[in-house]
Amino acid sequence: MLLSATAGSGILDHLLFVAGRRFRSHRLVTRASEQPAFAKALRFIERYPISYILVFRFIFGLRVASPIAIGVSSVPPHASPC
Repeated sequence: MLLSATAGSGILDHLLFVAGRRFRSHRLVTRASEQPAFAKALRFIERYPISYILVFRFIFGLRVASPIAIGVSSVPPHASPC
């Protein structure tokens, strides 16, 4: 069960990252970027990109917005563990 939960979480993070990276101008990504959590995530990513990517799973309220924000940001794909 732990393995399934870990795999599901990783797959979801990766899919949200890809959605943010490839579909930046799509209405769903644009709608997500209008949320306050998204703006907060982008501020953290700009200040501490690698550290934020490693710990975003543990920051309350930013769990879903973070992979999309990382995808929209200018962080190179090889730096993202998503």
